[in-house]
Amino acid sequence: MIVSLLFFPSNVFSTPLCSSDNEVQPSECPHGTVTNRCGNTVCAKGLREPCMVYRWERDLCGGGTFCGCGFCMGCNNNLQCWDCGS
Repeated sequence: MIVSLLFFPSNVFSTPLCSSDNEVQPSECPHGTVTNRCGNTVCAKGLREPCMVYRWERDLCGGGTFCGCGFCMGCNNNLQCWDCGS
């Protein structure tokens, strides 16, 4: 592992390649849709779902929520609320 980090560091820390064939329909997404870093429409994450597992995922929480403490928190469109301390 150390050898691969020394000789191939860009492969270890790079973001995945973009693909346009992963688009979803809004009706498939209970928390709405968001646009990912590649410009694709993807399902948004809901309250208490992990976010920012990778640095490029931080803006994938649904309406009214945001990524904090590694999970989507805040109040969603149904006025259900959650924060890291509750």
